[in-house]
Amino acid sequence: GSSGRRAELAELEEGQQLISRIVFLFSQENPVSLFTLCKTLRSRLLPGGSSRCRVTLPPLIHTLLRLATKLSGSDETTDAVHEVLVYCLESISMLAEGDPELALRFYLKGALASSVCGMKDNSL
Repeated sequence: GSSGRRAELAELEEGQQLISRIVFLFSQENPVSLFTLCKTLRSRLLPGGSSRCRVTLPPLIHTLLRLATKLSGSDETTDAVHEVLVYCLESISMLAEGDPELALRFYLKGALASSVCGMKDNSL
């Protein structure tokens, strides 16, 4: 019945919260490894639909924004920073389907990160 469905949804929500907590713990010395990990995670989460993405994409987006900022302060090329930021913006657009208001906030954070990273042109 409906109580079984509610219990199933609560369990799903709890699982997604745990995944999002783990994403916040992502830390790699190697930025390429971290970016690969983020891409793999997103590809695994997307089939879950917008209800899952609404919970799990925000920490992934935060991680990508941190990574882009970290890369811009290192010897990495502008191309690597650009690639991470573009991937981040794609992730934000996926979030927009389930939570447009949160996506707007992330677009603004993405614009700020882009500016911090020195991406002054409109290449994003």
